[in-house]
Amino acid sequence: MRLSLKNLNTTHAGTCPVTPETLALAGEALDKLWRERLSEWGREDKGDREGSCKFAALLARALFGGRLAGNDDHVFVVLADGARLDLNELQPDVAELGAKAWVRHDFVLEHPDYRDALGSCVPRVERWVNWVKASLLAAAM
Repeated sequence: MRLSLKNLNTTHAGTCPVTPETLALAGEALDKLWRERLSEWGREDKGDREGSCKFAALLARALFGGRLAGNDDHVFVVLADGARLDLNELQPDVAELGAKAWVRHDFVLEHPDYRDALGSCVPRVERWVNWVKASLLAAAM
C-alpha cells in the first residue's frame, strides 16, 4: 500500500494530547512494535529503536497529529503549531546524525518508493495506536 501524496502532505489532527504520560505510552508501544519487527526479520534486539523512524513518525502523527517531515536519513513529525515531535530523538542513529536529522527535505518523502515504505508500516502502526488508546482508556478508569 502506497501512502498517498494527499495523506503525506496533510497536517493530521491528533487523537491524544502531548503529555508526559502519552509520550511514555507511545514510546512503550514503539518499543514493542520494533521488537516485534526485529523478531520477524530474525534480527537481534539491541535494546534501542535504531532504524525505526518511519514507524515512530507514523505512530506520532496518528496519536498527536501533525505532518510527516524529513530527509534521506530520517523522518519525524511537525505538529500543527510548528513544533517538532520525534519519538526517536534519543536513539543512537538519530543522535549520530545530530542536527542533520531534522533538516527538512520533504520532497524525499514524496518519492513513490519512500511512500511504499511508509505505507507498508501503516497496518502495524494502526495496531499499536489502538494499544495506546486502550491503555489510556484503562488508566482513566
